Amino acid sequence: MKEINLTIKPDGTIHSLYSDFLSEFEGKKEIKRASEVEFNSDIQKWIVTILHGIYAGCCLPMTFVKREDAINAEIEFFNQELFS
Repeated sequence: MKEINLTIKPDGTIHSLYSDFLSEFEGKKEIKRASEVEFNSDIQKWIVTILHGIYAGCCLPMTFVKREDAINAEIEFFNQELFS
């Protein structure tokens, strides 16, 4: 089974990176896209742009040849930001 990090706030709100595992939980869910992984045709690389929070509008400092590498960096970034 894949490991999932959860943060439970004092008001009972749970924060996590999305996983289909979360569909097992009952109750109302609010899911927001935290970032975008897009191909930049000018530089011919994938970039990750943060959409919310203190880093909104910023890109990760590295670019990627492979989309999969960009997604892995995105997940690592948010795991560090949310759970460190």
